[in-house]
Amino acid sequence: MENRTQIRYSEAFKKSIVEEVESGKVGIGQIAKRYGVSYVTVYRWMDKYGKSKKVRIFIQNKTEIDPMTKLELENLDLKKQLQTMESVLAKTQVKLVVAEAELEVYKDELGREVKKSPSRSSPNFLYTKQVENGQ
Repeated sequence: MENRTQIRYSEAFKKSIVEEVESGKVGIGQIAKRYGVSYVTVYRWMDKYGKSKKVRIFIQNKTEIDPMTKLELENLDLKKQLQTMESVLAKTQVKLVVAEAELEVYKDELGREVKKSPSRSSPNFLYTKQVENGQ
């Protein structure tokens, strides 16, 4: 059998690892590799020394949900909706940047201003108005 060396880490070391992870600068996997500990060990240290504690909610049936739990669940749902909306907004902004770049290329190729017909339902309506007004 192979002899295994058991390493004991000081409490200060464990807390410094947890602080590093909680700062958000590095992930648990990176920390585990850097210090040669398993990610499970890091998670255990996070549970023991971390500032953010896991919240476990047990629900028997829908009528037993207390008002605070309802608010927490609604908050989680709203956060998910916000993330979805932010993602859609980011994609739309990328599309707008691409469209503006394409418009510049067309203007360069044609050697004149390119005007789009304004459509109030179009997200580019404001951009079209600015081009027409020379802004």
